[in-house]
Amino acid sequence: MPVHVVAARLGHRDPSMTLRVYAHVLSDQGASAAQTFADIFIEDDEDDNEDGNQ
Repeated sequence: MPVHVVAARLGHRDPSMTLRVYAHVLSDQGASAAQTFADIFIEDDEDDNEDGNQ
């Protein structure tokens, strides 16, 4: 969801205020996304190894 939309809903005039207040949420989401990608690539690599592909 665009930050300016969230800012408007929360009554923040400036989206940078929203980003400062909720920065911890964004960093947590980034870490979660990185783990999801890592899990996908590890699973895919394990599948390739089982099939004899390298």
